Amino acid sequence: MKMRNLFYSILMISSTIVISASAFAQQAKLDTNGDGVISRSEAAAKPKLAERFDKIDTNKDGVLSQDELKAAHKKRAEMKFAKLDTDQDGRLSRSEAQAAPRLAKHFDRIDTNHDGYISRDELKAAHQQHAHQ
Repeated sequence: MKMRNLFYSILMISSTIVISASAFAQQAKLDTNGDGVISRSEAAAKPKLAERFDKIDTNKDGVLSQDELKAAHKKRAEMKFAKLDTDQDGRLSRSEAQAAPRLAKHFDRIDTNHDGYISRDELKAAHQQHAHQ
């Protein structure tokens, strides 16, 4: 049980690093005036972000900080994984992945240990690899 808890702790730390890098990259591209935050007008360049602006702006200051973007990315990733993980075993089988065509298409590449399942860790590694290409 202790190993499992350690594994989940390491997984959460690594996912935070990946999500932080992704949020920072997105913020840098959208922050056209270089003030370190995304205004509503800057967010308009990404319609989906603009649509969710008020939900992401948790402190209601009218701008999106790196922390707010990071939290939103993490929440969306967890929600998507949980929705696909219909048996709630913490991993995605090939049949569960069929609900997400792109994921199903790349299942074998993402399943790096070839156990027939995609773990959160494998999915995050694939997202990170894709972001750096």
